[in-house]
Amino acid sequence: MLSPLSQPPTTVPAPAGRVVLFTGHYHASGRRAGFHWLAKAFFDLGWDVTFVTVSFSPLSALVRDFRSKLIPRQEYNRLVAIGPRFSSFVWRTPFHPVHMRSGLLNRLSAPFFATYGRLPLGTVTGNIRGADLIILESDASLMLAPCLKQMNPDARLVYRMSDDLTMLRGHPAIYAAEQANAGLFDLISVPSFTLWNRKKNYPRVAWHSHGIEKEAFDQRHPSPYQPGTRNAVFVGVSHFDDNAVDVAAARFPDWHFHVIGPLPYRSSAANVTVYGEMRFEDTIAYIQHADIGLGTRSHVPGAEALSDSLKILQYAYAGVPVLAPDFLINNLECLVPYRPNDPDSITAAFEKAIAYDRSRIRRDMISSWEELALALAG
Repeated sequence: MLSPLSQPPTTVPAPAGRVVLFTGHYHASGRRAGFHWLAKAFFDLGWDVTFVTVSFSPLSALVRDFRSKLIPRQEYNRLVAIGPRFSSFVWRTPFHPVHMRSGLLNRLSAPFFATYGRLPLGTVTGNIRGADLIILESDASLMLAPCLKQMNPDARLVYRMSDDLTMLRGHPAIYAAEQANAGLFDLISVPSFTLWNRKKNYPRVAWHSHGIEKEAFDQRHPSPYQPGTRNAVFVGVSHFDDNAVDVAAARFPDWHFHVIGPLPYRSSAANVTVYGEMRFEDTIAYIQHADIGLGTRSHVPGAEALSDSLKILQYAYAGVPVLAPDFLINNLECLVPYRPNDPDSITAAFEKAIAYDRSRIRRDMISSWEELALALAG
């Protein structure tokens, strides 16, 4: 077991090599996730990058996966050169593990879904055999670990645990694969102390916070807010605590509340604006010029790991205090806690956030994606 990190990793840069990243994300998606930034970081460091999309099959359309309409059919199971040193491979299989919304159906389907990791990988096999580094995300790609280890026993095999599987509500076969294959990895990298504490019995576990695009946040962008207004902003895609925002908007009518992301939330309050999904580049100005960041998350099993979420790191790097439920705890000195579903607690926390001393926020503890990439490369 490795000790958790209390500051950004300092690593001697490894010689550039060939990396294959396995993730549920699609390389050209407008939704920028951690593995998109990792791929860019490795590319910028001179590595040859292969971006493999998994958990994609005819079942994707049945569960209304937005990727079904996004990914062109001509990219299915083809190694596509996106540019020099960057390739994409969309692994479309006859099936993939999906949660059956029934404990009985999950148990009955488990032996069938367990075969997912033995399906042929096709034309990306050559890139796997030639890789120096293979990184798997917290999704069905974990089921491939034995196959990948057999294909290329000399490659460094890393599990980058972007999320707690218990929060993602995937098929139990994926949880089983995480536990069964933990010993195969040269490194298991987790993004928060909460996850490190939960997984510390796994071999070779280390805490590496998410990276951020420091260059993008170091540039000062024009404010999107009306001059003279005070603004609080939420940016995210899930687990939104709408009650906390409704309470704060009602108790602080002279403040403006901005909610950005593909969320079902609607509000009739005059001081709340809901934008829907927005490009990452356009969200930066909303974060930089916010007076308060809204880390208002609803609780589900595993949600404590959101304490060091990518968005909270971005707020902290921008020097913005974050209103957050009291089950989120980190060491960045940026969180102002409230008790969920307690209007008086939400009000008191918001008042503290208004008066918060921004100089307390620990920007020095936040890594760039390049620093994280180097830590994973070893």
